[in-house]
Amino acid sequence: MSNTTPLFTSRIVRVMLVLLIVIAAAYLLFKPQPSATPTDTQQGVDRDTQSAGVSAQAEYSPDKKDPQVLPYKSSLPDLPSSLHGSRIDYQLATDEQGHLRLSSDLRGVFDFFLTAIHEEELERILQRIEEYLDVQLDEPALSEAKSLLASYISLKESLMDYEQEQSAKLQAAIDNGTLREQSLDLLEAQLDARDALRAEHLGAQVQEIFFGAEQQYDRYTLARMRVLGNSQLTEAEKAEQLAQIDAQAPEDLVASRREAQIIEELKQQEAVLREHGADKQAIRQLRTEMFGTEAAERFAALDQSRQAWQQRLDNYLAQRQTLLNHSGLTMDDKTRAIEQLRESLFDEREQIRVKVYERKADMGSNHT
Repeated sequence: MSNTTPLFTSRIVRVMLVLLIVIAAAYLLFKPQPSATPTDTQQGVDRDTQSAGVSAQAEYSPDKKDPQVLPYKSSLPDLPSSLHGSRIDYQLATDEQGHLRLSSDLRGVFDFFLTAIHEEELERILQRIEEYLDVQLDEPALSEAKSLLASYISLKESLMDYEQEQSAKLQAAIDNGTLREQSLDLLEAQLDARDALRAEHLGAQVQEIFFGAEQQYDRYTLARMRVLGNSQLTEAEKAEQLAQIDAQAPEDLVASRREAQIIEELKQQEAVLREHGADKQAIRQLRTEMFGTEAAERFAALDQSRQAWQQRLDNYLAQRQTLLNHSGLTMDDKTRAIEQLRESLFDEREQIRVKVYERKADMGSNHT
């Protein structure tokens, strides 16, 4: 496996770009106006072929002296920086006979470490995953989990092979100006191939446990996008077909989309009100009408929290910039002073966020 690591690493990045181009093109081309039919998001269309596939986990403040965030002392070098500040606490269970109980948490373990594919070689990542499994499981569950890991990596590599073919089709559509007409067909073909490869490498049972809800969301979203992009339908016909799609979909899936739609509409209406000089009371009234009094109060508290955070962040970035501009300090002195300033103003979890804004600020200054 180690011989294929550089190829695997470079291709997994490329497939992210190809997939995101297809999705973005399809979505932007067929995205409805907010005042008409509901807006679809693309948050589930293909997390498998992307390198960033970490499930949401509770954050915690890691010990500064130990950047590793694992529930055990690892014998391997420190985790890549992108994994610092995230906690991996998936539950891997076994049955009465010691066999592995299949769950999406196992995929979560795999994806947690694979997220760092752009920072370290696949061979090291596999060592990390196997170490985690060694700590969490005993035989026969341990061997079963490692077998699934091999199948999961094989799946990833097969998806890379498919990416080359898909990339050529995408480029041809761009070159001949038919991307608009072909975008949804390309997306559907990619979903079909992805799902078929998942079943081939993992089996139907594992595929359903790992990806069932995600695939259901993908097909639901694609169906809606086809209706919204059909210029032969009137608005009334579109609304009728969209209602039929919703009626056949799971209630929680439809509710999730509608909630996202309402929140998006709220943001847009708030923006319009602010452009016309609306005060906080007008914004609060809009929120109350859309979500009720209790939710409006939560929105107001969130606004205050965001404003307070932004003020703290702006003050810090200004002080940091002053230090960077100080001609009497060496670069090492500046780095130490900035670290002390950051640590004095933010707790350890906040510092993770602050560093992101630092990089953005530095990139902005480099382009000016």
